[in-house]
Amino acid sequence: MLILRLLGPFDARLNDAPLPRLYSRKGQWLLALLVHRHDREVDRSWLAGTLWRDAEEARALFYLRRELASLRLSLGSEADRLTSPKPRTLRLNVDGADIDVLAFDAAAAARDEPALEQAAALYSGPLLEGCGEEWVAPEREAREQALLNVLETLAARKMARHEYARAESHLRAVIAIDPLRESAHRALMQALASQGANAAAVECYRSLRIHLHAELNATPDAETSALFNAIRGKAQSCVESK
Repeated sequence: MLILRLLGPFDARLNDAPLPRLYSRKGQWLLALLVHRHDREVDRSWLAGTLWRDAEEARALFYLRRELASLRLSLGSEADRLTSPKPRTLRLNVDGADIDVLAFDAAAAARDEPALEQAAALYSGPLLEGCGEEWVAPEREAREQALLNVLETLAARKMARHEYARAESHLRAVIAIDPLRESAHRALMQALASQGANAAAVECYRSLRIHLHAELNATPDAETSALFNAIRGKAQSCVESK
């Protein structure tokens, strides 16, 4: 069975054994790119131009043929997954393969909580971590945003069930990835305040304010500031009543 791990560093295996060495790392990126386009035929010229942007078309197509030959050899018994529906197109058949990014996409698109929990567990790092190919950046950003939405959704559902500590864990994971995400800061402030940790909620707001000022020369929006003032006021009232 073909096993591909594209979330985090690239890892490819055949029946639990590492995929034999490819001609170059471009072979890895070619395989990953075909995974991302698995639901369509991909033009060879587009693949060559995407992977070898600085090369003339004839040279880029030569490089593509070389990497394809190496990839087919490395895939061994799984090589028939690479097909040419037309003379100038390629397609990767992913049926029956274990590919984390495709499983993540499907789970993140679901609305039931077990699927969302699965999506969060599948995300082991940025897509193709360490890969600087230009085409990867928007794909990587899309998966990161999907993860953040998954975590915030899970946190909201746990908040609704008064599972504040578990919601806090999800929200801290969001903020670790995107320290400027105000929606997550607000939710974290609410989760902390609901646990009686008003001082921590206030500190969360101050951390957001520092990041916004440093990165964007901006301040928290009105909704966030209003929540901060309410929590701070409640904290002061508790102190005065003692």
